[in-house]
Amino acid sequence: MASVSKEWIELTIQTKDELIEPLTELLRKYTLPFAVVLYDKGERISEIFQVSDLIRVYTYIPVDSKSQNIREMVDVGIKVLSIIHETIIIDEKHVNQAYWEQIWKTHFSILPILDKLVIKPVWQELDDKDDRIVINLDPGMAFGTGHHPTTRMCLEELSKQELTGKSILDIGSGSGILSIAAVKLGALSCIGIDIDENAIDSALNNIEMNGVSENITLQTGVLDDLDSTFKYDVIVANITAQIIINLVPSISSYLKPNGIVITSGILSELFPEVENTFNQLGFECSSFINSGDWSLGVFSIT
Repeated sequence: MASVSKEWIELTIQTKDELIEPLTELLRKYTLPFAVVLYDKGERISEIFQVSDLIRVYTYIPVDSKSQNIREMVDVGIKVLSIIHETIIIDEKHVNQAYWEQIWKTHFSILPILDKLVIKPVWQELDDKDDRIVINLDPGMAFGTGHHPTTRMCLEELSKQELTGKSILDIGSGSGILSIAAVKLGALSCIGIDIDENAIDSALNNIEMNGVSENITLQTGVLDDLDSTFKYDVIVANITAQIIINLVPSISSYLKPNGIVITSGILSELFPEVENTFNQLGFECSSFINSGDWSLGVFSIT
């Protein structure tokens, strides 16, 4: 598990569902890369974003010397979002390690992905007769358990692709779940990159636990930090629409001639803008999937 503070400040933020993407981007920038959403039925489910008129988002600030400064930056961001719709902090409290353990064990369950994969929390057991590929996961504070529609769609798309012997680039690797899945589905190698050091720590733990350390390399940083002379068969980017749009020119320089780009983390209403950006650089969308408010697209050079 990632090495993080043993105590956090939990902020409860209330807003409209249409502000989920900008709000979670704000929180991932200044707090831990993790959010829990509370819907009108009062059920807390980690990383499952659904449509609802009014939502509550829980986020977490490590208790340390930077806490006050981080809180001030979050306050500023929330005031900006309130211009679109009232967004307010309605509660604040301190939580500890025991709280986290309980949250994960309660809400992170075994998840089947089509008929090939199954995502299993380390504290749960599977039937010995289960012949699916098992990914053991302890996400810690990193984004990516497979339960969020964007991650699940990526896992399903990877399951459909022929990955044997191929090279993978995982942009925004989070918990490492997509990198691990790709290698277990036959990929020869995978590079995962993420801007968050805690996510890298969590992913390293998961990679070792799944016995794929020799096939996966992780790096803290941004896409342009990578060696552009190395090209990839498959690039996966489960991030946000705007970041994907900004990265399209760079992504194309890392892709092999017959390679594909799997994009997710995109609100459906923003997908046409993402597709148009790819089209301008000679890509076409060969596959498109919707899940609730979220979209996944597979792009290749025409």
